[in-house]
Amino acid sequence: MQMEIQASYLSKCKCVGTLGYPIEKRGLYYLARRLSSQLSLALEGTDYNQLSKCYSIFICRDDIPQEDCYSISVYEITNTKNTASDAVARENYDLMTLVVIKLGNEVYNGDKEDDGYDLFRFLNAIMYPHKEDFMSTITEYIDYSENAELWKEVTQMSNLEQVVHAGVRDDALKFVRKEIQAMIEAAIEVAEAANQAAETANQAAEAANQAAEAANQAAETANQAAEAANQEALIAKKEASTAKIEAKTAKEEVKAAKEKGIKTLILDNLDEKIPRERIILKLQKHFDLTEEKSAFYYEMYANI
Repeated sequence: MQMEIQASYLSKCKCVGTLGYPIEKRGLYYLARRLSSQLSLALEGTDYNQLSKCYSIFICRDDIPQEDCYSISVYEITNTKNTASDAVARENYDLMTLVVIKLGNEVYNGDKEDDGYDLFRFLNAIMYPHKEDFMSTITEYIDYSENAELWKEVTQMSNLEQVVHAGVRDDALKFVRKEIQAMIEAAIEVAEAANQAAETANQAAEAANQAAEAANQAAETANQAAEAANQEALIAKKEASTAKIEAKTAKEEVKAAKEKGIKTLILDNLDEKIPRERIILKLQKHFDLTEEKSAFYYEMYANI
């Protein structure tokens, strides 16, 4: 792990005509060099399992944009898309982490509930060491009670260089490492939880899609059945209409045939000089008519 303290977030470049460079690019460049330096040469047979993850922490004090004061940015290698059946283990690709911590003011007025409160408060004391509450703040995080000589030197320091000389820098680095590592682990847990939630959501979406597909197929089958039923209903309706017409025609034909038979019987009996009463009786007998109806037909055809 590498830690660098920057007086200014706005790094200057000595090259003529340039406006400077982003701290983030510098940090990633350092990380790439530290990662590659773990293997002397990349030859055939090189064991890349020997590579260990590299961390770089930049602490910037001044020239921080107001909206970015007292913020922490963590840059890591992440898998943003994976269509393979199995995801690659994070430790096999996440080999560099850059942390940029931005302070901004001589006085830190954060609340205890704020994310990174202890880290910002501690770093603010280290980066601005001329405050009256410097020692009271530092001793909340670093215990010098068992090192009398170091305690004496620390209580007599007057600037940042003496802080580094007295050994506070090493203890500060340990503290910062611990805080940053805790934040990174928390971020990893959140990311893993988010990935699991995304996977669960994807599975639920897939199940929903399958259910929707099944519902669509069922609806299509139902539509086809309904269409077939409609066709059959239309055919049945058409057949019923045809049968009704045929029945009506047959009924009319039967009626016409009956009336023809009645007419023939009346006329034949008249030719034979059979009396009216006997003809009416024959009509009642042969055509199942009432006396009144028989008389009606007799009067109709007898006068032709």
